[in-house]
Amino acid sequence: PYQFQARAFRQDLRAVLAFFLEGGGKHWVEWYDRTQLRKGSGRSAVDITFFLAAFAAMAWYAMMNVKVEAFGRIFAVTTVIVNLMMLIPPVLLSLVFCVLISILTLCRGTMLGRDGPSKAHVREKDRTVADGGAPVGAAADKCRSCTCCCSGVPLLLIALSVLVLDVAEATLGVWRFYQIGWSRAFVGGLVLKWCMVCLLLHIAEGIVRSRFFPA
Repeated sequence: PYQFQARAFRQDLRAVLAFFLEGGGKHWVEWYDRTQLRKGSGRSAVDITFFLAAFAAMAWYAMMNVKVEAFGRIFAVTTVIVNLMMLIPPVLLSLVFCVLISILTLCRGTMLGRDGPSKAHVREKDRTVADGGAPVGAAADKCRSCTCCCSGVPLLLIALSVLVLDVAEATLGVWRFYQIGWSRAFVGGLVLKWCMVCLLLHIAEGIVRSRFFPA
């Protein structure tokens, strides 16, 4: 605390914001591709992290299965739907959201004419110039290099939206335990959902690192 300087803190804060927001999140994407994803590195998805995540998921599922059976005996209901809601990974809403964002980005790029001007506007007098004096074609090439900018939606906003959707879907899957006052079973269900998401994410990253996806 004796070495704290407000100026240095503001500089660090600006650097963090620039890392996540500048260029639509291109620095974040480059860092993730270079240090975390590493496409084509050949690193196997079946490593110690995979076994730890799988062991945690199985342990929490065994505990939650006891809770589900007790729930079915106490309230005399079938536990099939409860089991399904508990086992489905909370990725459906975020997957639909990302697909919609991709479709809107593609439609927006098509409407803006990313592929270049039409043949009816090739003459010299019809060329359009941007406000800063740069031709529209050059700006389009610069925009084409960063998908996050062209989509119009910052990558950080998309990441936060995915996080909120995943948490909402996970909560919805085990909400019945909270309604009857089983708070520990509710938290245990959330932990199980988190373990499954970590396991699926690790497997997906391992597939991308394989030789079928060159860098």
